[in-house]
Amino acid sequence: MNQWHRLLHSMIIVGLMLATWLGLAVIWFGLAVEVFEDQVTPHQPLLMTLTIVAALLTLGAGISAIALKARWPWLISGAFTVVALYGFLAYDASPPPPIDLGIRLENDDPTYQKIMWLSDNASSSRLKETNPADWADKELILPEKTEDWSDFLKQHETKIMKTWQADHLGREWIIQLSSAVPRGIWRNKFNRPTLNFKPVRYTYYIHLAHALILAQSGKRDEALLAIDQMLQTAQLLERTSPGLLHQMIATVLKKKCYQAADKILDMGRCSPSTCRSFCTTLTAGLAPQETFKLAFEGDKEWMHDTVLQGVWRGGKLESDFRQSRWLEVSLALGLKWLFINPNETNRQIARLTDEIHQLADANDDAAIDNYKPVWNTSSSLKNPCGRLIAQMIIPAFQKATASVWANEGRRLALLKKLADAK
Repeated sequence: MNQWHRLLHSMIIVGLMLATWLGLAVIWFGLAVEVFEDQVTPHQPLLMTLTIVAALLTLGAGISAIALKARWPWLISGAFTVVALYGFLAYDASPPPPIDLGIRLENDDPTYQKIMWLSDNASSSRLKETNPADWADKELILPEKTEDWSDFLKQHETKIMKTWQADHLGREWIIQLSSAVPRGIWRNKFNRPTLNFKPVRYTYYIHLAHALILAQSGKRDEALLAIDQMLQTAQLLERTSPGLLHQMIATVLKKKCYQAADKILDMGRCSPSTCRSFCTTLTAGLAPQETFKLAFEGDKEWMHDTVLQGVWRGGKLESDFRQSRWLEVSLALGLKWLFINPNETNRQIARLTDEIHQLADANDDAAIDNYKPVWNTSSSLKNPCGRLIAQMIIPAFQKATASVWANEGRRLALLKKLADAK
């Protein structure tokens, strides 16, 4: 073997060694993800040790192959081994089944366009008609504790009434949506427009405070009908908007409506017709299981589209995922096919979401708080960044489920109070 052949021979061996180390590094990182994200894989320490041993054996084999001038058939065999390793890492599952939420509507739906008046990034947004500085005005935001509401309203009544009169957009938003009939459920896709919670909260708190001021002045029927209208708007958002974000906005709005209605009913009687109207609205609310279906299945749809359209095809990460440096590095180096299996990621997301969904339906807060995904051995050896993405969905669900069940308790308590008042 002449000098140039020997140099080429050595370079090929070094290349095979580096390629093997990269594949083993992906496997080791896949196992190490369990440590970072508090996940569970059988025999994890043993598998991590075997990966390091394989890397050392690769080093020894490479040095021996260079020193002993290994023949080309051996190098070809080594190349096939590397190809098989990369094939294992890059192999992807079939796509998961599509999300079935019934009749689906597109972004051109008239009701959707109206809801998105309070969105930052929708074509129908009307937030330019508002002053963002007002959204965080503490003199307009009801205190968290309902027992503090009376003093708050007395202290800020003049400003609240003036602001309510000036809030033409918020009043129109509530009137339009409270009378709208839901015709289907919108799609929850990558880069979809979303509501801005701050102006929504601002509008609701002003109108809730206005209703409570009316009730304090003796206009309890007018006040409860205003709450009824706001509750119908929150229910419309809940019935038509899949995904955790909009479902949690609706949950917060319903909570405040329930609390305000409870305060108004404690002030004295309302007319039978007003009580019947409000009772009808309460009865029309979604059960927690229906809310969870829209929240969990909608988030599955969004995550599936985010992984395929954003991460895999577009090479972009939503802000929720940018805290993971590994995801950014794998995309920047063009190694996504080693680190992410998009279909397998979406199947893992679906599995984790379905498991938490079942716990939420059963109102098992303790199990949700202690939930840890369990990976089988083969899935833990590959797709590390995909599993990081799947893992990131869990904390969001853990915080949300208790609020939905708490609202159900408030709804049932109001129905009982209305029945007792007859």
